[in-house]
Amino acid sequence: NHCNPLFYARPLQNCASFDIISSYIDTILHRYYPHNFKKCQSNELVFFKRICKNNSGTFFDKIKNYQKPFEISFLATLTLENVKVKKLRNDNVILPISASKCDELKSFTLDNGRIYSAESLTICCNEVDFFIFQQFYDFNVKNVYNLYYTTEHSTIGDYVITATKKYLQEKSTLKFVIHKLKKTGEITVDDFVCAKTNKLIYDKQFIENLLKNPNMSELLDGLYRESKSKLNAQYGINVQKLLNPLIEYDRDVDDFVVTQATKIESKRLLRDFISGIYITAYSRLNLFCFGLFLINNTNSVLVYSDTDSWKVWGDLENAIKYCNEYNKIIEQYVHNSENYNIGYFDFEDEKIINNFCSLGCKKYIVDEDNEIISTIAGINKKQTSTALTELYKSLDYDFNLLCDIAFSPSTVFDYSVTKKLSSKYNNNEY
Repeated sequence: NHCNPLFYARPLQNCASFDIISSYIDTILHRYYPHNFKKCQSNELVFFKRICKNNSGTFFDKIKNYQKPFEISFLATLTLENVKVKKLRNDNVILPISASKCDELKSFTLDNGRIYSAESLTICCNEVDFFIFQQFYDFNVKNVYNLYYTTEHSTIGDYVITATKKYLQEKSTLKFVIHKLKKTGEITVDDFVCAKTNKLIYDKQFIENLLKNPNMSELLDGLYRESKSKLNAQYGINVQKLLNPLIEYDRDVDDFVVTQATKIESKRLLRDFISGIYITAYSRLNLFCFGLFLINNTNSVLVYSDTDSWKVWGDLENAIKYCNEYNKIIEQYVHNSENYNIGYFDFEDEKIINNFCSLGCKKYIVDEDNEIISTIAGINKKQTSTALTELYKSLDYDFNLLCDIAFSPSTVFDYSVTKKLSSKYNNNEY
């Protein structure tokens, strides 16, 4: 999640947003996951270089080999030296390494928390992240520690896939039911039949009772939110902390004592922590490979990235064209009757963003039909958007002037706007 540093605080006209459909769910259902890792016992740096040779290939190769993009998977701690960002075509500067994930940082330059350059750094990563680092930085690998590797890959557990598909079908069916109710004012039991399985998503008696309830609309909204939560939890349940510390009050010292757990007591772990790591890693691979596909085939600029989307400026005609080309390449893996085409990149709402400006991670505003929509971490979206829209009107819809006055590094938001203590940006000097 980052803003291209060359376009920081720079108002842009005519941008487009490209979003991946259900990124984490796509990786759960469509990727192969490593298992049975072994520890490298000697010459870790030499063995690591051999792994890299086996995993070689371009970003385009990784897109085509969607299910299994790498021959050998690894987990390791790496020390990188002489790290310098690559400046790609058309001012595309992308910084995937976060300083908060690094140890032993020496002589470094940051941009909004991301590594721009460093004499050296130490970071834990797997083969997916290492490949991403290679695409956007030049560096040397100085040392490798705690190297684990495997050549064994398979789909994630059947019970995970079954649960994920069930919640996906429930969510999608409820979305259709709510849409029909708002449009026509009427729904029946048959509307709760999942189009993919041709079966009811709930027990018939439950649905009939729901249809008779005077609060049916609110209950449907609650069921839909619950189905989304269960679907999203298919990632989160994998990465819950397994070793929680024990916190006890010690009467003798009149203080709390924290004892770190050193082994897992439970005999039954429901999910696999390593799979959780790879769900997010593969999702990053989706994001960055699509970005590289646009950079190499169009004259567009990637100005802002989120977990599962890019804001793109310039040459939008070709950006939309190559979005469709990308989807054709991965079609054999993600286009099927059960999975609702999740994994495709989508030109969001098929409309151009009139104006866009970002001040870094989770700080941007857009103009949608002369209405300002703000996304600023820690500040109420609705209240701030309303206040900025009022100001925008009074400035005769001059977006550049709006940014100068109320969306710059020196802007302070008052309590009357945010209903919090005054809020200001905390970026580095620039």
